[in-house]
Amino acid sequence: MPTQLLLEYTQREKRPKPQYHSARARGGKGGKGAAAQEEDEDDWRKYLHKDEPEEVAPKEWRKRVVLEDAKHADRSLSFCPAQASPTEELAREHAALLALLQASGTSSNSDTPKTHIN
Repeated sequence: MPTQLLLEYTQREKRPKPQYHSARARGGKGGKGAAAQEEDEDDWRKYLHKDEPEEVAPKEWRKRVVLEDAKHADRSLSFCPAQASPTEELAREHAALLALLQASGTSSNSDTPKTHIN
């Protein structure tokens, strides 16, 4: 899983553990306007019983992962995928994968062997 690989990467680079934060999903599904989205969000309330809570889990998730630098706060890295995910766990994995792809490319000491074509 990308979250585990990212944790191992941060340990190898001597960085603090990655921190995951919720990020706002951009827009709704189906390309509806803001007014139509608000109407849809209000419609669910009429089906609730009086005992049920009004909180409903979001339909789309985005997570932001922050890789802090232990010595310099201005060198911390933050990654957030542009696309939303259907579950919170998947959103977390997408953020970790994005961080791995971007951060490992900027690493100064790479453990991967370099191959040369003759």
